Amino acid sequence: MHKHLKRCHRIFGIVESFLNSARISDRRRLMEEHNHRVAIHAIKKIVKVHCNYFGEMSIISTCFFHIPSDKDIKRIIINLVKKAMFAKSSAKDPQTGLKTKLVIKINNSRARLPKLNELIYIDPSPDYCVKNKKYRITGVAGRRCHLYAKAGEISCEEMCCDYGYHITKSTQSVKCNCQFNLKSYREKCQDCTKQYYISRCRKILIKHNSTMSHP
Repeated sequence: MHKHLKRCHRIFGIVESFLNSARISDRRRLMEEHNHRVAIHAIKKIVKVHCNYFGEMSIISTCFFHIPSDKDIKRIIINLVKKAMFAKSSAKDPQTGLKTKLVIKINNSRARLPKLNELIYIDPSPDYCVKNKKYRITGVAGRRCHLYAKAGEISCEEMCCDYGYHITKSTQSVKCNCQFNLKSYREKCQDCTKQYYISRCRKILIKHNSTMSHP
């Protein structure tokens, strides 16, 4: 049991060393160091060690790491990102001139250090709804979306931001009414036309909420 726990700690040490290998000076360095600590803390919380004991005295054990499902990990990450706090630099080191810590401003006179379960950011996030070549953001204009989203899908209302969306009707030639001919050992089908609808985000930004329109 103790050997497995020591191995677990060594693995976390390797992960921590990897995450902390890329350092950028000053504000961004402080932000990344804190967010790395938050990530490592979250990993340690979700990874569990399970042991099965057997034998007459239950002395022998088989231990293994249990990692939650992708769905649970995704939920944890989304919750951390949603609660991310804006942080600003605080005191400087008089010798190096580097910022020594980042703080979260509560009001004009109060501030606090970020917690171990809080991701922080120092610059506003780019608008992922709008195309931005600098950040390689494709935007949502013209993208296909799901009018009636199923589980795991993103609806047009969610995807299209303030662009709204429109629906176009298309047709497709498909084989139908197929029958197998026992004499010729061939399948004969008719050509049918299938109609279906495609929903896409608009290419022109609108000011009000997402709306549906037909061509």
